[in-house]
Amino acid sequence: MREYKIFKRSVPLWVVLLICTIAASAVIAAVLVQREITTSMRIKRSVSMEIYDVNGETVLTSIAFGDFLWGDAYFFPGKTTVDPRNTGPYYYVNNTDQMDFYVKFEAINAPSNVQIQVSMKRLDQTTWTNFAEDPYIYSLPLISKINNADPKVQALQFQLLVAVNPNAPFNDFTPTLVFSAVDSPTG
Repeated sequence: MREYKIFKRSVPLWVVLLICTIAASAVIAAVLVQREITTSMRIKRSVSMEIYDVNGETVLTSIAFGDFLWGDAYFFPGKTTVDPRNTGPYYYVNNTDQMDFYVKFEAINAPSNVQIQVSMKRLDQTTWTNFAEDPYIYSLPLISKINNADPKVQALQFQLLVAVNPNAPFNDFTPTLVFSAVDSPTG
């Protein structure tokens, strides 16, 4: 008489037992209690800018205005008496991050009867602003590279006019030029 096997075993018995044990424990591990915790978060864009010297590559950290007499008025960079807006050289402000912003200019600790004015032009524009006293906010935003890959909308050129009026006090001064990134053209 012939022997019949009910099934042919090609998988070792211990593997079959292991699979059965895992399947049984998955059924047994039921959730008895559950609590949910709500959270909140915000992903913000970062904002940063750099100010560059006339070569457009060296970070500008100071400007030596030099000596003045009453009645002197000089344009910077270059300390010249001829308005260089259409011929250069220029300083640069560059949006180096993720958020669009407007550039605000202020001169702090300038001596009385001394005007430090700025004229600005975004690189995609052809017209310079008039020289303006502080506080001054340029009317066009510097666009982030995330929103526009054109580098001409990410940077602006600027020049300064320093005018010493009669009766300015005699002494050494260290005015501070402050360039701020602000979120609106009204500050």
